[in-house]
Amino acid sequence: MTLRKNASTGFSLVELLTVMAVGAILAATAIPYGLNYIRHYQVTAAGQAVASVMQLSRAQAVKRNSRNGLILNFDYPAEGQFQFTALDADPETLAYNAVYPGPGPNAVFDPNDRDYGIAPAVGDNDVPPHGIIANLPPEIGFDPTGGEWNALLFRSNGSVEAVNAEGAGDALIRQDGLDWVLTITYPRFGFVRDIRISRNGRVEVEVP
Repeated sequence: MTLRKNASTGFSLVELLTVMAVGAILAATAIPYGLNYIRHYQVTAAGQAVASVMQLSRAQAVKRNSRNGLILNFDYPAEGQFQFTALDADPETLAYNAVYPGPGPNAVFDPNDRDYGIAPAVGDNDVPPHGIIANLPPEIGFDPTGGEWNALLFRSNGSVEAVNAEGAGDALIRQDGLDWVLTITYPRFGFVRDIRISRNGRVEVEVP
């Protein structure tokens, strides 16, 4: 009787090292694409968050039937932050609980007509006079390139106008045709997203 040894079917050391080297090259190539995808997602998500606050501001101006409207400031109260503020007096006392600087000379209504202030909330279901302070993610900011206005004014009829509010941040909003455009940027990687809002309040985050 003749005995046979089982043939070895394993990989040699050279073959294993070759496979590992190829895998390392593929991983090194794929990682930057994966990181870029994450960064694109971050700046897009930041744009959508800003757009959501724009929509909320418009809805609150309509809901409150605001006489003076709601103003949404950018880079306020600090850089990279944004927040809306009600500009009407307390409907019961017709008084303000704080003084708020009126819009500047480029406003679409007369800043000398009356004082503008911060209205306290009325009832348990009302949003407070200030919206929640929202923050852009780290390293993402508002792009001031070409900006002319620093805030958006939302009226009770649903319309939107860009204005300059004293005490707010840099001019960030520009006009493009009949729309207002606010740009956020991830300068370290050169990513930008335009947030476009029409005069009747339609908001869109433009993704390249």
